[in-house]
Amino acid sequence: MGKNQMNKYFSFVLLVVGICSLFSACNSNVVFNDTVSFSESLWSKDNEVSFSYTIPDTSSTYSIQIEVENSDDYMYSNLFLFSTIVFPDSLQIRDTLECMLADYTGAWTGTGLWSYSNTFGFKKNIRFPKPGTYVFTIQQAMRCTNKPCEIIGIESVGLQIIKQ
Repeated sequence: MGKNQMNKYFSFVLLVVGICSLFSACNSNVVFNDTVSFSESLWSKDNEVSFSYTIPDTSSTYSIQIEVENSDDYMYSNLFLFSTIVFPDSLQIRDTLECMLADYTGAWTGTGLWSYSNTFGFKKNIRFPKPGTYVFTIQQAMRCTNKPCEIIGIESVGLQIIKQ
């Protein structure tokens, strides 16, 4: 690669980084964003992922998104999740969410080169009834044939809370 080509390449990389920074700075409504990675891309059914966030404002509306990152090692086109929200007064709401990670042809739907990241709308335009700390847990809910019920190829799971 010649010096001129190298300069063009680095200019392009800086442009892409700048654009990405601009877009992430514009999305200042994200009030919580956290991700848990799994060692060796192995997620056991007993391994619940937990996130906590303190809601200060009960008059605002929020949306909650779940992000799943998978590799080519994942054997299925979908992923079932159990999600529980524990309210400050210990009330719990449990939901099941199906995340489609591949289309009908088997092609991964997420973005990325070596792993694929998908974002799924979980709750939209909700109001939290009480101020305080809410705990969000996510557990994989796949039917497994192996004893510990471990799925291979899920690299991380994340939660995002967006103030509307």
